[in-house]
Amino acid sequence: MRLHYKHYFSGANKVRIPIKQLALLIFSLAVTNASAQVIWAGFKAGIQANIAKIDDNHFRDSVKITPTLGFNIGGVIAFKVKDRYFLQSEYIFSLKNKTIKGKLDPDLVDRITYYYAELPILFTRQFKVQLGGGKNFKCYAGAGPNIAYLLGGNGNVNSSEIIGER
Repeated sequence: MRLHYKHYFSGANKVRIPIKQLALLIFSLAVTNASAQVIWAGFKAGIQANIAKIDDNHFRDSVKITPTLGFNIGGVIAFKVKDRYFLQSEYIFSLKNKTIKGKLDPDLVDRITYYYAELPILFTRQFKVQLGGGKNFKCYAGAGPNIAYLLGGNGNVNSSEIIGER
């Protein structure tokens, strides 16, 4: 039997973001970086590996979790704050999914796809690395919050144990 479902958010389930505080934060970052001499903007696209995490030990032992591939696409803006320090913000649409297969029920297959709008804000530092042959490379390390909003999703479950087949 196959069961289809979709996730949509109505007004009651939306996350409330304090708009005044968010506007103040963005304005203060813009004023702080207005004196920056270097601003980079660009396009970003890529694939991502998705691995589901299950907290319930009993359920985890009865299923096989298969890593899946998703993608993301969006824009990037980076401001030079100091000599090797940057503030980077990305505006990304992301597709994440998971596949769970049953060990006890071999017909159990649960596939779910989620769509997100993400806003990672990273504070990064540049490192210069010199490898053999005199080649110089620039490496970046960064940390910061990732604000994600679930736009929706869909999925299906196949199982021999679903009751109520019509």
